[in-house]
Amino acid sequence: MSIVFLLRRLRPFLFPKNSLREVWARYLLAVYSRLTNCWRGYARWQKNVEQIKKAEGGGVSIETFSFTELDGQTLLKALSQSQAEYILLAAAPLLLADSALDEIKHALQVYPETDLIYTDGDWLDRHGKRIRPWFKPAFGIDSLRAQNYIVPFFAIRKVFGDSIGWFDPAAGSAWAEDLIWRAVERARQVIHIPKVLYHQLEERMVAFDDERRVLERHLERVGWPAEVAPGPAQHTFHLRYHLRCEPLVSILIPNHDLPAELKRCLHSILTKSTYQNFEILILENNSRQPETFTLYEELQRRDGRIRLVEYHHNPFNYAEINNFGASQARGEMLLFLNNDTEVITPDWLERMLEYAQRPDVGAVGAKLYYPQGLIQHVGVILGLLGAGAHQFVNYPRNHVGYYHSMLLPQNFSMVTAACLMTRREVFWAVQGFDSIYRLAFNDFDLCLKIREQGYLIAWTPYAELYHHESLSRGYDSNSAMLARLQQERETFTRRWRALLQAGDPYYNPNLALDRGYYSLRFGKYETTPRAMPGLGGSR
Repeated sequence: MSIVFLLRRLRPFLFPKNSLREVWARYLLAVYSRLTNCWRGYARWQKNVEQIKKAEGGGVSIETFSFTELDGQTLLKALSQSQAEYILLAAAPLLLADSALDEIKHALQVYPETDLIYTDGDWLDRHGKRIRPWFKPAFGIDSLRAQNYIVPFFAIRKVFGDSIGWFDPAAGSAWAEDLIWRAVERARQVIHIPKVLYHQLEERMVAFDDERRVLERHLERVGWPAEVAPGPAQHTFHLRYHLRCEPLVSILIPNHDLPAELKRCLHSILTKSTYQNFEILILENNSRQPETFTLYEELQRRDGRIRLVEYHHNPFNYAEINNFGASQARGEMLLFLNNDTEVITPDWLERMLEYAQRPDVGAVGAKLYYPQGLIQHVGVILGLLGAGAHQFVNYPRNHVGYYHSMLLPQNFSMVTAACLMTRREVFWAVQGFDSIYRLAFNDFDLCLKIREQGYLIAWTPYAELYHHESLSRGYDSNSAMLARLQQERETFTRRWRALLQAGDPYYNPNLALDRGYYSLRFGKYETTPRAMPGLGGSR
C-alpha cells in the first residue's frame, strides 16, 4: 500500500475540511496524480490509444524539407521546382511518426482548402524513449502570439507559400516563425491534427532577437503594434498592445447588502487603478441593512463617477440585473465585476482594454485568486466535468500550468463574468445575458453566443484580482438552489450540445475531461482534424 494511497484515505481525518492545510494536501495529491498520469502513463497511452490512420486513396502530393536544407537560394530553387501540392517543413531536428504522412493526407481529404497544417509532438530522450508530449490547442491567435506552438513541424500549401514569398532573409534564425506569421495573416483555414506526428530530438536553434523581431513585424502588418518582451520561458513572449484611445469603461457591480465586501472592492478600484476614465454602477438589489445604504451615500459623495442604480426584482437573477445595468451604462466598454473582488494589479483595466479594443475579440477575462493565494480563475474549459469548469482551481498562484499556459495570454471558449470586459456593441448584438440562467452558466452561455458570432474570447494573466468567494462555497445546504443549478446546467448542455460533442477547440481531445486538468485520456476514442479560420478567413 503506497504512502499516497494512505494519505488519500487519511486526509479527512488529518486535516480540517477546507483548511489551508487540507487545500494544500488536495493540491499535492492532484499534482502527483497528474505527473504519474502524464509521465508514467504516456507509454501506456501510446500503446493503448495511439492508432495509425491510413489515408484512403491518393490525390494529395506532399514533399518534405528539413531545416538542414535551408541554405537560402538552394531551398527556394527546390521549392520552385517542386510539383507537390503541400510542403512539409521541420524547423528543428526531429523524426516523423510512421503515420505522419497518412494522417496529413487524411486531414487534407477532410479539409481540401486548408493553407496551413500543424500537429502535436513529443521528444525523444537519449535512450530513444518518447517523453514530454505537447498536446496543443487548435489555432488561437492570442495563444500563438504568446508562444508559437505551430513550430517546429508544419505543412503549407505550395501555391499559398508561393503567394506569400516563402522565406524572408531578414528573419534570420526565426525563418520558421516568420513564415508562420505571414501564413496565418492570409490563411483562410488553419488545421490542427491532434495526434503526435513528430518526435523532436534537439532544441530549436533560434535567437530571441530574431523571434521578437518577426513577431513585432507581424503585429505591425496586422495593424496592432505592441511592445514585445521576453515571456516566462524560452520561446514565450509578453505582449503589451498600444491603446488606440481611452474609452469610458462602465464597471457594473451587482450588490445585495454585504457592505464590507463592496467597500473593499470599490476602495481597491479607486485607490489602485491607473486607468481613470471609468464609471462605477452599483446595481442595488433588495438590500436591507442600514449600513449598506450609509455606504452608498458615502461612496457617491467620495467620487462623482459612482452611480447607484436600483433594481428591485425578486427572486435574484444575475442575468437580468446585469442586463439592466448595461442598459443604464454610458461607456463604450462594459466590465462586469463581482462585489467580492479586489484589484491587485494597478493597470488591470489597461491590460483588459488591450484585448477588448480589438475588433476580433468579443470578451476578455482576468486572472482571479482566492484570498489564500490559490487559483480561482485562469480560463474555462468547455465540457470539463460535464458542461464546463474552471481549470487549475486551488493550484498555487505561481503555478505555470500546461506548457506555461497559466502565465501567458490565451484564447478560451469561455471565461467567468466575475470579471469580464466586452464592448457594448458586442454585448447587445448577442442580446446580453440570457435571463433563463438566474444563478449560473449565464457567463458561459454569453461567451459561446459571442463566439458564435465569430469573435474570440481572450484571457489575460496580467489583470489580477482577488475573488473572495469562499473556498467552501456550495449550494448543498439549499436544496431549492441546488435543484435550480442542476436545471440551469441541463439547459446549458441542451442548448450547446453540438459544441459539447465537438469538443473545446482550445483543449486537446487527447486530454481527459472527467478528472485532473491536462491528464491523459484513455479508452477508445477517435480524434479528428480541427479547423479554425486564419486571419485571412476571420472577421
